[in-house]
Amino acid sequence: MMAALALVHALLVIVAFPPVGLWPLIILSPVPLAILALQARSTMQASLVVLVVQTILWMWMSRWLWHITEAGLIPYALTMASMTVLLVWVLRRVSHHALLGRYPMTIMLPVIWTAVEFFRGEIFFDGYPWFLLAHPLVEAPVLVQSADLMGTYFISFLGAMFAGLLVDGLRVAVWNHEKKPLISKAQWAVFAGIVSCIAVANVSYGLWRISQTEVLTPGPSLLVVQTNLPQDNKMRSTAEEHWQHYQQFVTQTLDAHRAAIADGVPIDLIAWPETMVQGWGFEPKTLEFFVELGFWQGYRFAMATEVVAGDLNVPMLVGSPAVEGPRLRPDHTLDWDGNFNSAYLITPLTDDAELGQRHHQRYDKIFLTPFGETMPYIRAWPWLQEKFLAIGAQGMEFNLESGVEPRVLEMEIDGKPLYLATPICFEATMAWVCRSLVYARGHKRADVMVNLTNDGWFGNHHAGRMQHAQISRFRSIENRIPVVRVANTGLSMSIDSVGRVEATIGEGRYGESQQPGTLIAQPYLDSRNTLYGRVGDVWGWGGLIVGFLSVVVTFWKKVE
Repeated sequence: MMAALALVHALLVIVAFPPVGLWPLIILSPVPLAILALQARSTMQASLVVLVVQTILWMWMSRWLWHITEAGLIPYALTMASMTVLLVWVLRRVSHHALLGRYPMTIMLPVIWTAVEFFRGEIFFDGYPWFLLAHPLVEAPVLVQSADLMGTYFISFLGAMFAGLLVDGLRVAVWNHEKKPLISKAQWAVFAGIVSCIAVANVSYGLWRISQTEVLTPGPSLLVVQTNLPQDNKMRSTAEEHWQHYQQFVTQTLDAHRAAIADGVPIDLIAWPETMVQGWGFEPKTLEFFVELGFWQGYRFAMATEVVAGDLNVPMLVGSPAVEGPRLRPDHTLDWDGNFNSAYLITPLTDDAELGQRHHQRYDKIFLTPFGETMPYIRAWPWLQEKFLAIGAQGMEFNLESGVEPRVLEMEIDGKPLYLATPICFEATMAWVCRSLVYARGHKRADVMVNLTNDGWFGNHHAGRMQHAQISRFRSIENRIPVVRVANTGLSMSIDSVGRVEATIGEGRYGESQQPGTLIAQPYLDSRNTLYGRVGDVWGWGGLIVGFLSVVVTFWKKVE
């Protein structure tokens, strides 16, 4: 019975997320876990069953990790599965407690679910906010507009509340055990009425927010250029192969710009994906160092990109490494003062400017991808991190530093300033990162969010790219800002400020991956501020605190 319940939950999760996309089923997914927690014969049995099934589930949902780290996939899956075990353990303690057990699952399930989800998504090992209960619901945008009030975890709370109501209905109708303090049918009807009113209010709010078109104004025209280069091209390609890829990319850009002009569409900004400009960045002193050294790869890409921007007379937003203070060690290896994963805004050079001598605006990635660019906790011991990399990710080096502040990039269109928030890759999944870019001291400061990403990490796993794009849609709602995704290998797209996908490269819900292509994104700017932008994840923190206190209470009072 326990194994069947755990499997039903896993199957509901699989079919609710892309590529199957039966999103309404995600609301039912907490029900089997809650039943398992309530009805299992022992906590140990429940924990073991959930651990095994959840490990298989996470390995399947994240199977793209196999081609990156064969040794790391199983530990990753076990770690994520342990979060579900934690959920079941807390639910059992709470539901079997003399005092807390009297509260209906309509209340306790969403609180505990939010607490564990927030812990996994924001705190544990720096946070992994993928596969949240809320994410598939974005396929019905009217249901998730209240994310601009309290964030994505608030939407998960609402979904878990509905699931808790179903669990209480089953308890009243089927499991009316004398020893269990249950709510009556009349009480359940009251809770059902309250949940229904909340659902109606949520939908009404969504309809209202979507209908506010008077706050929208035409924005810039962005030429999005998508490549189809595998992730490992940065680590295993030769210098000449890098240059050949770059030249192909430039040709693709020039052809797309020429076609846009022929169609009468002026281009205000050209956007390239994460780290598509190889080399060491655009810092003048860094380029001067490589020129003197005679290392052509160190400056050739940067100077060629400046030439492209100048010839087209269009600013370019490009992903590039950024190295500060490069120098040679006595053994002739390269060292530096700082090495960042960055987004550069390359403005066309003036007539008197020289290549490589101009300072361009730059945003440095402030949140490095856990286990992709840094190892949480383990990074404090570089020698240990090196050992782990040798075992689980041979060929990779974690030598990046995080940026010191969330910066916005400023450009000018027709004499008016336009401010860009540019989260890089995994940062688009971190709500607090995007909020810190769009809002400063509670005030909106960015007009468009442009997410430069390298989704070549997913290999041939198209579903992973779809899930990454699905998460990005929540960032637009939370901050009321249009989002433009610029992805190597796809999926590149334009998302409006209510989370709807407006344009893609290729056919399909989110477009097509693993093919080169271009897209002219013409987002509408949104003047609305959001409560979430002002207060952040107070709902998630509140759920975590209440959930933690609930566990503490179970140790103070006797558990039945």
